[in-house]
Amino acid sequence: MKYLARRLLRFTRISVHSYLVASIAALTVLPSMVHAATATLSGNWSDSATWGGSPPSGTEEDVTIPSGYTVALDMSDEVGEIKVMGKLTVATGTYELIADSVIVMGTNAELEVGTTGSRYTGDFTLTLKGEQAENFVHGAHDMGWRALLALNGGTLNLHGEDRVEWTHLDADVNVGSGSITVADAVNWEAGDEIIIVSSTNDWNEVEKRTVSSVTGGGTVVNLTSNLSYWHNGTAQQYTRPSDNKTWTADMRAEVGLLTRNITIQGASDSVSTGFGAHVMIHGSDNGAMNPGYGYVEGVEIYRGGQESQLARYPFHWHLLGGDATGQYFRDNAVHDSFNRGITIHGTDNVTIDNNFFYNTIGHTVFLEDGVEENNTITNNVVALSVRPARGTEVTPSDNELNQAQNRTPSSYWITHPNNTVENNVAAGGEGTGFWYIFPSTRIGLSADLTYYDSATIAYYSPMGSFDGNVAHSYMNGWDIFDRLSASHGIQKNTGWAEASDHVFENSLWYANETALYTGIGQPDIIPTRNVITRNNVVIANQNATMLAGPITTEETLFVARSGLGLNSSVARYGHKLYDGAGDFRDNYYVGYDGPPQYTSYLRQQGGATRRVNWGHAGVETDHPGTNMAMALPDFDFGDPWYTEIRGQHPRDWINILNDEDGTLTGTAGHSLISNHKFVRVGDETPYANANNILHSPHKFARIQRTGKQAPHIWVTREKSGTQSEMFYYVNGYSVDSIYFPAIVNEDFEYNVTFDGTQSYTDWMMVDAEPGDVAIVKFNHMDNLSGLNPTGTSYSSVAQILSPSSSTTGHYLDGNGTLWFRVIAALDHNGEGREDFGFTWSSGSAAYVYSGTDDTDKDGRTNATEGGPGLDTDGDGLPDYMDPNNDGDAMKDRLELFYGLDPESPADLRYEFGDHGGDGFRNAGSTVGFDNVNGAYEITSTTATQYIQHNIDELVHFPGNDISTITIRFKSTESGNISFGWWTATGGPFTITGPAYTGGSGYVEHEFDVSADGNWAGNTIDRLRITGIAVADAVTSIDWLRANGQGDLPGGGPTDVVYVDFGYTGTENGTENTPWNTLLEALSVVDVDGTINIVKDSGDNDTSETFSGGGIIDQKVTIDAVDGLVRIGTP
Repeated sequence: MKYLARRLLRFTRISVHSYLVASIAALTVLPSMVHAATATLSGNWSDSATWGGSPPSGTEEDVTIPSGYTVALDMSDEVGEIKVMGKLTVATGTYELIADSVIVMGTNAELEVGTTGSRYTGDFTLTLKGEQAENFVHGAHDMGWRALLALNGGTLNLHGEDRVEWTHLDADVNVGSGSITVADAVNWEAGDEIIIVSSTNDWNEVEKRTVSSVTGGGTVVNLTSNLSYWHNGTAQQYTRPSDNKTWTADMRAEVGLLTRNITIQGASDSVSTGFGAHVMIHGSDNGAMNPGYGYVEGVEIYRGGQESQLARYPFHWHLLGGDATGQYFRDNAVHDSFNRGITIHGTDNVTIDNNFFYNTIGHTVFLEDGVEENNTITNNVVALSVRPARGTEVTPSDNELNQAQNRTPSSYWITHPNNTVENNVAAGGEGTGFWYIFPSTRIGLSADLTYYDSATIAYYSPMGSFDGNVAHSYMNGWDIFDRLSASHGIQKNTGWAEASDHVFENSLWYANETALYTGIGQPDIIPTRNVITRNNVVIANQNATMLAGPITTEETLFVARSGLGLNSSVARYGHKLYDGAGDFRDNYYVGYDGPPQYTSYLRQQGGATRRVNWGHAGVETDHPGTNMAMALPDFDFGDPWYTEIRGQHPRDWINILNDEDGTLTGTAGHSLISNHKFVRVGDETPYANANNILHSPHKFARIQRTGKQAPHIWVTREKSGTQSEMFYYVNGYSVDSIYFPAIVNEDFEYNVTFDGTQSYTDWMMVDAEPGDVAIVKFNHMDNLSGLNPTGTSYSSVAQILSPSSSTTGHYLDGNGTLWFRVIAALDHNGEGREDFGFTWSSGSAAYVYSGTDDTDKDGRTNATEGGPGLDTDGDGLPDYMDPNNDGDAMKDRLELFYGLDPESPADLRYEFGDHGGDGFRNAGSTVGFDNVNGAYEITSTTATQYIQHNIDELVHFPGNDISTITIRFKSTESGNISFGWWTATGGPFTITGPAYTGGSGYVEHEFDVSADGNWAGNTIDRLRITGIAVADAVTSIDWLRANGQGDLPGGGPTDVVYVDFGYTGTENGTENTPWNTLLEALSVVDVDGTINIVKDSGDNDTSETFSGGGIIDQKVTIDAVDGLVRIGTP
């Protein structure tokens, strides 16, 4: 790696981009300053007679071998440019030919070093040393300098010795080892250079070494210097008990040979200039000349490619169209390249097989314009694809993106799907292993080739094959669903508009940050689930998948940890939930039994267009009887229906897993959901071995509004006998679609109120199954003129709700509410989807303020909260719309319940696990989860651990209202905790607490914030608590309270409680342990909650009598469960 560092720190130099079709007015070929040597008969290079008595005699003398003559190189020499129009061969021996460039051009022109039947056994080096002014121009084509070219009928026949190009380790190699054991007997020799690739997620643990000897029958390779890193030599097998299917994870490190007996290299100054040798097989220019031919095997290309230069690659087929059939590049080594490894440009039907690429800049195996198809790319290894420094990239895609979604460069940059990509290894780099990215139009120079005029554009083409490949030690192992732009940039989240199955199968993905990534893929427009990852092994990655697009994964093995130390990441996740939602069928999961803060099947990740219903069927684990561990953030906090703040936007909390056959939850058709109230009804149960995840007996779909100019809306979920919930949708993220989850097939009503006008009203139900039904209502539609809803016109609400109503339709009731019965039909992805909506000619359906409404559902009328003119916390929402008037992150209805002041943050408090309302998240490398015995427990493998509001302005209050902050905590280690905050001017500002003695139990530390100038007089908009700064310390934070507050009353509001007046046992309001008075139930039920009154089956009374007295002044629903409940005097 020292060499790499030197190369990246080269001095500034002139960089000229040479385009192959361009004006050449400024490019001239300087006349040779010495005479040229021309062969006059066939013979040896060393024989003066071959040259008519004037053999090459100077280091810059140009050489010509005319057509009809064959010259055999039998000596080392240095000359200028060599033009081979006849034939140049190399005799057996040890020779180096140094030349500016070698041009093989003309019918029957050939450079021959060995043949396919008689491989070359000598040692031949071709060093290319030309300067930029010595570039070769043929007609309108500037073909560069330091070039080995085959054009206009010329042929490169290079056939080095048949060596073992690469193999695997057959035993682990420890740090300091001076030898390795390999899986195959090798014919390597003393002095050969080899590469042992990284076995971990640190791709820089690749090592180059020199062979001192080979023993053990060819399987023990002894080295001249010891190894610095551990390398894995172990393969593993996993068997699924239900059907005895076995997967093999061959994670043995690849070992590759760099040394060959034919070497093509750039001159030594290439290291400082970045301009190495380049080899090009040139096309016919639409028939203007004959194509070149290249048959290359057993060759080493060293210091190849030219930095920042288009078409100057170590090896390159250039615009041959269909003329390259049968040509190949196989059994070679390409290393320490300044520009890619190998390029197929505008060329079909070639073979790249069994090569070893190491330390190349930019995309390594590169299909350039996205027209290249029917090529065979097999059995290759790429190790260490390096991202070019900014400003040195050849195309934008080389270093355009470095984000979790997209990491450049790619070791295999596949721009047309119809190629054979099999049994290759992507063995480490800072970008991506395999990237499938297609143009939707013809781009680049190949757009001018008539050969491709009738070809199918890549974006619309079927799949070739992707089988048996391996990607390890990358940021991302695999990427798909992006588009190649005309400028060779990346247009993210597009797709692949071809309907047949696209199968990526039998491949291995390990030791990556993320194994499998997809862009969004435009699932509402084109098929995506026909992209199938089948029978793969995904093992020891930090994130097994991160799917922005809904694809299908089946018959795949997922292993959280191999036990081999392949990945240094502390945490492991099965699915990093992105936009999605993918389908997972008949997969086997190993080691996902937790604990969830370290190993979780799910990981939260916001997505721009979050889908619902991650489909699961055929789930099987190696820990039957124990659920896969899962963890999501706590979404039952703060203002869970105010979506301007990230973390409260539906793109974060509508994670829903659909159990298609009962193998995930135990009941087919049930779901796993987050704890956000809008997806909760009250009949959910906590999912065992999970944090903030509930088992819901309901099925969901997504209701989505499409189009620009997204309005602000209220969405309310209603159904008699259930808790009503709502959220206010401020589209605070940069997407125009509005969406929310809806329970289907149960007559839950989703009521939409517009807080403003809109110009588009196109809605759809997606992520459903055909036949699913949702009820959606729009308020104030009677204010619109020329209203024209879509679908069948029904005549009553009863018809809207009737199961016999079999088509999507609408009804406008007498209150101005437009009802829709939405029934999903089959779409192009085999799922349920239905479009609906309305148009109008004039008017507005926006909400009109009414003082008697309770818009924010806190139990107080809009007028009571001051109407439109009062905004206590200055967050832009008037109090009547704001569920958290004082900006302290506790909902007003909770503050009212506990007797706190909803208009003052002076009673700010976080009870962590007992009462909700926290809103803190783990940050940095902290791993943690709340509600561990009522506390927020955090830990970290590093010395830094903290929780904080993960976005600005989750709180928003004057610092002057709070003088002290008290934190109750305990820790396993000694040290200090600190309290931190942000203001509009920056942060975090911190105060460190007194010393704590580890293991001494809970203590309360008070922080005098009033004395800190960064607190007093400022608006506070974010908080942090930092735990004990010792690696692996466990800090449990019980609560944080302002201004010396005491405990809250016991219990807390809940959505649903039970009452049985005849019950005499332990009471806590559940169905099995109900309250026995209505007053007790009213003291704990949430506003808009439900009290279920139960007739005790053991009670002989025909009625129950409520004798608690008092007046019910709280908005609740009271339902009878077992019989009639009469309220009032009979």
